[in-house]
Amino acid sequence: MDQAKTVNAIFTQQSASIDTFTATTPVAYNTASTLTWTTSNMSSCGITADRTVTGFPKTNLNANSNVATGLLTQDPTTFTLTCIKNPGTSGNNTATAVVRVLPQPVTNTPLTSQTCGG
Repeated sequence: MDQAKTVNAIFTQQSASIDTFTATTPVAYNTASTLTWTTSNMSSCGITADRTVTGFPKTNLNANSNVATGLLTQDPTTFTLTCIKNPGTSGNNTATAVVRVLPQPVTNTPLTSQTCGG
Protein backbone atom coordinates (compact mmCIF):
# COMPACT_ATOMS: atom_id res chain seq x y z
CA MET A 1 0.00 0.00 0.00
CA ASP A 2 1.37 3.39 -1.05
CA GLN A 3 1.50 6.10 1.55
CA ALA A 4 0.87 9.72 0.61
CA LYS A 5 3.63 12.13 1.48
CA THR A 6 3.21 15.78 2.17
CA VAL A 7 5.86 18.18 0.97
CA ASN A 8 5.93 21.71 2.31
CA ALA A 9 7.55 24.10 -0.14
CA ILE A 10 8.26 27.76 0.34
CA PHE A 11 8.77 29.85 -2.77
CA THR A 12 10.37 33.25 -2.46
CA GLN A 13 10.65 35.79 -5.20
CA GLN A 14 14.20 36.97 -5.81
CA SER A 15 14.80 40.65 -5.48
CA ALA A 16 16.09 42.65 -8.43
CA SER A 17 17.92 45.87 -7.68
CA ILE A 18 20.30 48.50 -8.92
CA ASP A 19 22.91 48.28 -6.20
CA THR A 20 25.01 51.29 -7.22
CA PHE A 21 24.82 54.00 -9.88
CA THR A 22 27.54 56.61 -9.55
CA ALA A 23 29.14 59.35 -11.61
CA THR A 24 32.44 61.18 -11.41
CA THR A 25 31.41 64.66 -10.33
CA PRO A 26 32.07 67.51 -10.56
CA VAL A 27 33.69 67.64 -13.97
CA ALA A 28 35.34 70.52 -15.78
CA TYR A 29 33.34 72.27 -18.48
CA ASN A 30 33.44 70.37 -21.80
CA THR A 31 34.83 67.14 -20.30
CA ALA A 32 33.29 63.70 -19.71
CA SER A 33 32.10 61.92 -16.59
CA THR A 34 32.17 58.17 -16.07
CA LEU A 35 28.93 56.46 -15.06
CA THR A 36 29.35 53.16 -13.19
CA TRP A 37 26.66 50.74 -12.00
CA THR A 38 26.15 47.33 -10.45
CA THR A 39 22.89 45.39 -10.32
CA SER A 40 21.41 42.19 -8.96
CA ASN A 41 19.11 39.98 -11.04
CA MET A 42 18.98 42.34 -14.02
CA SER A 43 19.63 41.32 -17.62
CA SER A 44 20.49 44.59 -19.41
CA CYS A 45 20.29 48.33 -18.93
CA GLY A 46 19.89 51.62 -20.76
CA ILE A 47 20.75 55.21 -19.86
CA THR A 48 19.06 58.48 -20.76
CA ALA A 49 20.09 62.07 -20.05
CA ASP A 50 17.83 64.99 -19.15
CA ARG A 51 19.82 67.24 -21.50
CA THR A 52 21.27 66.84 -24.96
CA VAL A 53 24.42 64.74 -24.57
CA THR A 54 26.20 63.24 -27.57
CA GLY A 55 25.76 59.46 -27.66
CA PHE A 56 22.68 59.33 -25.43
CA PRO A 57 20.37 57.57 -24.97
CA LYS A 58 22.37 54.34 -24.68
CA THR A 59 20.70 50.92 -24.84
CA ASN A 60 21.60 47.23 -24.48
CA LEU A 61 24.28 47.83 -21.86
CA ASN A 62 25.57 45.12 -19.53
CA ALA A 63 23.83 44.90 -16.15
CA ASN A 64 27.17 45.69 -14.43
CA SER A 65 29.35 48.11 -16.33
CA ASN A 66 30.49 51.68 -16.90
CA VAL A 67 30.34 54.19 -19.72
CA ALA A 68 31.79 57.63 -20.48
CA THR A 69 29.21 60.36 -20.93
CA GLY A 70 30.73 62.43 -23.69
CA LEU A 71 31.56 66.10 -23.27
CA LEU A 72 29.33 67.91 -20.77
CA THR A 73 28.59 71.64 -20.85
CA GLN A 74 25.29 72.00 -18.95
CA ASP A 75 25.02 72.01 -15.17
CA PRO A 76 23.59 69.90 -13.70
CA THR A 77 23.05 66.94 -16.01
CA THR A 78 20.97 64.04 -14.69
CA PHE A 79 21.39 60.51 -16.04
CA THR A 80 18.73 57.83 -15.49
CA LEU A 81 19.65 54.14 -15.53
CA THR A 82 16.80 51.74 -16.33
CA CYS A 83 17.38 47.99 -16.24
CA ILE A 84 15.35 44.96 -17.28
CA LYS A 85 14.57 42.62 -14.40
CA ASN A 86 15.19 38.91 -14.77
CA PRO A 87 11.94 36.89 -15.00
CA GLY A 88 10.38 36.09 -11.64
CA THR A 89 12.04 38.97 -9.78
CA SER A 90 10.67 42.09 -8.17
CA GLY A 91 12.21 45.38 -7.13
CA ASN A 92 13.19 48.82 -8.32
CA ASN A 93 14.75 48.97 -11.78
CA THR A 94 15.62 52.68 -12.12
CA ALA A 95 18.19 54.98 -10.52
CA THR A 96 19.58 58.44 -11.21
CA ALA A 97 22.99 60.08 -10.98
CA VAL A 98 23.58 63.82 -11.17
CA VAL A 99 26.76 65.23 -12.69
CA ARG A 100 27.77 68.76 -11.72
CA VAL A 101 29.57 70.65 -14.49
CA LEU A 102 31.91 73.45 -13.46
CA PRO A 103 31.51 76.83 -15.18
CA GLN A 104 33.23 77.50 -18.47
CA PRO A 105 36.63 79.07 -17.80
CA VAL A 106 36.98 82.73 -18.63
CA THR A 107 39.55 83.41 -21.30
CA ASN A 108 41.33 86.73 -21.13
CA THR A 109 42.02 88.50 -24.36
CA PRO A 110 45.42 90.21 -24.31
CA LEU A 111 45.33 93.96 -24.59
CA THR A 112 47.00 95.47 -27.61
CA SER A 113 49.07 98.57 -27.42
CA GLN A 114 47.66 101.57 -29.21
CA THR A 115 49.08 105.00 -29.64
CA CYS A 116 47.04 108.10 -29.40
CA GLY A 117 47.20 110.66 -32.21
CA GLY A 118 49.84 113.21 -31.91
